[in-house]
Formats: sequence, C-alpha cells, structure tokens
Amino acid sequence: MVFGIGGPAQAQMQVQADRDASARLFSVYGIDVDVEAANATEARRQALANAQERAWQSLIEKLVADESLGNLPPASPPLLQSLVRSVDIREEKFSSRRYMAVLDVLFSPDAVRDIFARTDVAYTESLGGPYLLVPVLYDRGVRMVFGDHPWQQALAGADLQNRLIAYRFAPDRISSRAVLSDDLLTNPDPSKLAKAARFFAVPRIVIATARLVPNYRTGQPDLHYDLVVGPLDDEGESRMSHAEGSLSAFMEDFDPAEAATSETEAGTEAFVLKRAANLILRRSDALWKEQTLLAATGDQSVVSVMAPVDHAEAWLSIRQKLESVGIVRSFEMTEIGLPLSRFAISYVGTIDQLRLALAQARLQLLNSDQGLVLITDTADEGREMRAPQSEGGSSR
Repeated sequence: MVFGIGGPAQAQMQVQADRDASARLFSVYGIDVDVEAANATEARRQALANAQERAWQSLIEKLVADESLGNLPPASPPLLQSLVRSVDIREEKFSSRRYMAVLDVLFSPDAVRDIFARTDVAYTESLGGPYLLVPVLYDRGVRMVFGDHPWQQALAGADLQNRLIAYRFAPDRISSRAVLSDDLLTNPDPSKLAKAARFFAVPRIVIATARLVPNYRTGQPDLHYDLVVGPLDDEGESRMSHAEGSLSAFMEDFDPAEAATSETEAGTEAFVLKRAANLILRRSDALWKEQTLLAATGDQSVVSVMAPVDHAEAWLSIRQKLESVGIVRSFEMTEIGLPLSRFAISYVGTIDQLRLALAQARLQLLNSDQGLVLITDTADEGREMRAPQSEGGSSR
C-alpha cells in the first residue's frame, strides 16, 4: 500500500495499542491488602487470593448491568485462575507473619467476555471521557468552585483509576471562570453544557454540587448533593441527566468499602464529602453504562465507512483512535482513493453505540449522500483556551 501500512513494526504497534486500550477496561488497580497468618508465605497467599476476589467483584460491578450481576457465578479459585491474566505488585511490605501490598489485577479480556456470554449478562465495553468535572461546594454561605477546596480534594482523591469515565478539572484561569459562569452552575441546561463542553474540548460536563448543612440535632454535618451531566446527545443539545439526594455522616448506611476509614473519619466533613464523591462518580458511571450496554451474545456487525485518508499521518491518526475504542473488534482498509479512502469496521453493539464510543475518541461518524464518513474531530484539540465571544463579538 502507498501509505506503508503493515510490516512487523506496525503490526507490533497495533498489538500493543490493543493491549493498552483494553488494559484499563479489564483491570482493577490499587487494591490494598493487609493479611496476618501463621507465616509470611501463607499471609501472601491469602492476600493474593483476597485481592483477586475483590478485583473480580469490582470488575463486574463496573462492567455488568446491575440486574445481571446475580447471573454470574461466585468467585471461586478455579474461576479466577481462568480469568486472571496477572497480578502486578506495586509495593509490598512483609514481616514474619504479616503481608501488606498494593496490587493491580489484570484480567484476560477474552476470558471475561466468554464468561459474560455463557452466563447471558449484558455488559459495557466502552470507556468514556475525559469529562470535565466541576466541583461546586457551598459551605457556611460561601461557594467554592476553583482552587484546592475540600470538595475538589474529595473528588480528586476518589478511586478515579477504576472508573468507566476519565475525568479532568478545569484550570483556574479567567477564561475558565468566564465559561463556568454563575448562570451555568446555578441554571444548567443542555445548550449551555454543550457550549462549555466545546470550549473545553470534552464530550460532556459534570457539575457536582455539594452543600454542607449543619445538623444541630446530631452535631454531625449532613450533605445535599446535586449531579448534572450533559449534553447527552452528540449532535443535538436536548438532554442532560440530573440526580440529587442527601447523605448523613452517620454510619448506619455506609458502604462496606468505607469500613477501613469509618472508625477514624465518621462524623467529619471530610468523611461525608468522601462518601458523596464516590456516590456521584458511581452515578456518572452508571449513566454511561446504561447507554453502552451490549447484548450478552456479543454479535458483531460490519460497517463500511469513508475517511479522508490520503497520507500516512492521517491513517495513523484514525487508526490510533479506533484502537482505543473497546467495542471496535477490527478494521481494515478496503479501498484507497482520493480524497476519500474506504475501510470496514467490525464492532459489537448498535450503530448508535458505535457513534457514541467513537465520539469519546474524538471521531465523528457522519451521514453523507455517498454513505458514512468518519472524520477526526480536531477543531478544539490543542487550542489555547480563551473567553467565549458574545453575540456582538466582544469578550465576556
């Protein structure tokens, strides 16, 4: 081919890219273990087994539809042996009877897909983001959005590496403050969120609002939270998601995963903010999972698309982005032409899910008179952030 596509080096690049794209989806990172046993060897064995069980539970809660979780078999040693590709040790300490470590558990994507198919569960295989996460804290009559305030710390300190969605925070600049205006934060709508998303070059904006309210009866702080995610439409600007609720610093309804810190942090503002951060991020993930669930069968479809690929750099750019899309199983060039080349994409899910997944990789799948056209969305990539223009053309 005239673009020099193929060859051992590029084949190796594609294999490595495929591995990198699936690593985050089918792995669980940063599992803390601390086990004491008769000796260090037995403590290490128990810790590794415990880490794999916890990792499997975390993985299926991340990927599988909530109503399908009961269909999966329990995490037995034989099952885990067939599913776990490797256990990577980040750090470890041990004594004669105690073993402590931070571990990453990497699962085999094909083995996980096989167990999902055999147990007839719906699951997602799409990663989203990066979304812009906007932490808004109301505390004692003061609103905080930018800077290192407690709510931002709670969200930044949550388990972000095991999410379906990648997040980033807005830089504290005049332009950021102009876009994330009081009107947007207090009266969000899909159109405003879409404009802000375009400015920050992200697919969606997540406004996470927390209001700390003193509870004079208990002496412990309560928290009211509000979550807005949008825009939910790639082309239109008609929908956004909204959720709200309250949390108490009391421990009667805490998540078991919080047990390790509950004794020392219960009743503090830091604790209730931490609880709210985990809850809000789980809800944001759940919204994405609902939109990207795949049928248990995992049947593949093939779509023919055209793309403006007339030189090696254009092809490499599109290929790298396609390799990061989990539901794309394979793709190949079928016709080289000017100004458009044609290739086939094999994928699982629906065409709308493919469009949504491609959009996260900054690829747009558009309709044309000649068929589907795939283009790279580079309009906002790398540009310097600047204040938006008013209708009259002056800076706000």
